Amino acid sequence: MIEPDNKEHVCERCGECCVNGSPTLHLSDFKLFEEKIVTLNNVYTLRKGELVYDNVGEELDYLKDEMIKAKELPGSKTCIFYDSDDRGCSIYSTRPLQCVKFECWNPKKFFSSINEEKLSREDLFHQSPTLKKIITTYEEKCSYEKLGELFEETQKGNRDAADEILEILQYDTAIRPFIGEKLTIPGKSIDLVLGRPLVSTIKMFGYKVVGDEEGNYSLMLDKDDES
Repeated sequence: MIEPDNKEHVCERCGECCVNGSPTLHLSDFKLFEEKIVTLNNVYTLRKGELVYDNVGEELDYLKDEMIKAKELPGSKTCIFYDSDDRGCSIYSTRPLQCVKFECWNPKKFFSSINEEKLSREDLFHQSPTLKKIITTYEEKCSYEKLGELFEETQKGNRDAADEILEILQYDTAIRPFIGEKLTIPGKSIDLVLGRPLVSTIKMFGYKVVGDEEGNYSLMLDKDDES
């Protein structure tokens, strides 16, 4: 085997790519679930219309299509598959396509993966009509497109729109434990089935959610929001 003659062309296991964000999964990564290398507890969904950081454009942008991502360690951007003691990926030999394509010295190789078909909930749950129906119903009621329209109306002083937003937030909060109990879905997988809780993502609209002791919600302008 020919060894690279320039150390800049060899991964030095600094771990920087692993601690600065988890990979987005592609359709070709479905085999990782079949081989139980990655489980439904290891990933979550970023939904269409969600405001996220675009690594390519290096700016915040709204997703045109949903993405399935590996989870990150709480309070950080570190991929859950990163072993800090070993300073390496715990599933390196079977890592996702995006990780295979990523070479910090050769960004063109990474960018070549952008057009690869992304993995979706449809792919993961194609054999579960019940979950597919739940996801479809949820998206109809809680889509970011719909929420965006309601927030626009709220800013115009439409109180009915504000009330509808609060109803959606209550629905989102209630349905998560409900489907977890009824369908015996582990709590760690709920963010894959439904995406992240709206009470945490609603700040993308410039608001934050405040709850009282009885579980009622109200909306407040997020003065700390800099996005």
